[in-house]
Order: sequence, then structure tokens, then C-alpha cells
Amino acid sequence: MKRNSAENWGTVASIRGSVIDARFPKRLPEITHLLEIGRERGIIAEVVTHLNAETVRTIALTPTGGVGHGDPALDSGGPLMVPVGEQLLGR
Repeated sequence: MKRNSAENWGTVASIRGSVIDARFPKRLPEITHLLEIGRERGIIAEVVTHLNAETVRTIALTPTGGVGHGDPALDSGGPLMVPVGEQLLGR
């Protein structure tokens, strides 16, 4: 997995069901930011709180099977976004 130096990478510190703690030594992702977790970046999680100066707690929005301590976590740089089309307006 190629890493861009401008990207904010961290690692999984602990995982308990759908709750994942991740450590980011350079800069902490903001609350509500989306993280892509795992070697294939297949687990999507949302930051819900800052635990300390380097660690965030997230809630996984996809199944967490196969993720373990030390796996990479990438800060997407923004919140979860859902496209909205004309068919959804007013619902």
C-alpha cells in the first residue's frame, strides 16, 4: 500500500466489536471524520471522540472482521458524505 506523505496515517490501537481506537502520532482527525481502516482500507469508521492527544475512538460503519492491532488507519480528511439527488429531495 503506497502512502502519500500528505495523508494522515495512523494505526489501530485496539478493537472491541464495532468500537475501534486508532493512534495518530502526527495530527488527530477531527470528530465526525471518516477513517478507512485495514490493509485494504475496507472498514469505514467515524471518529466519535478524542481519547488523548494521539488517540481517537471510532464506531465502525461496516463489519470489522479481519482487522487487528497495528493495522493502518487513514483519515479521509472529511465527514461521511451521501450523494443526494432530485428523487430524494423532500423525503
